Amino acid sequence: MNNILERIKQVIADKNLSHEYLANKMAISRSYVSMLLSGDRVLNKDLIIKFSEALSISLEELLNSTVDAEEDYVIRTRGEFKSRLARSKIANVKIQMDDYIRLKGIYENEQFTSK
Repeated sequence: MNNILERIKQVIADKNLSHEYLANKMAISRSYVSMLLSGDRVLNKDLIIKFSEALSISLEELLNSTVDAEEDYVIRTRGEFKSRLARSKIANVKIQMDDYIRLKGIYENEQFTSK
């Protein structure tokens, strides 16, 4: 997650954006933006999507700059998965992530041409 945070900080610096601008675009407080960027608060998938939209950068661009083919993925969760339903949902998330990574690899070098 630190790599994503570093990429977000890099784009903010490159585009010379303020925390106030990001807060307005993301519909959150400026102090919360500061806490996220300093690592005091945890980024979740919804916040990463909001950052990509506020920065006018695609989610793929944001994530591709941090993904190494040999790097393992880490999922951090809060609490425990005590119920069968909760364990099933996290298993589905893992499957969807694996599918995305596999499909991304298949289509990464493919070029589409129009007739």
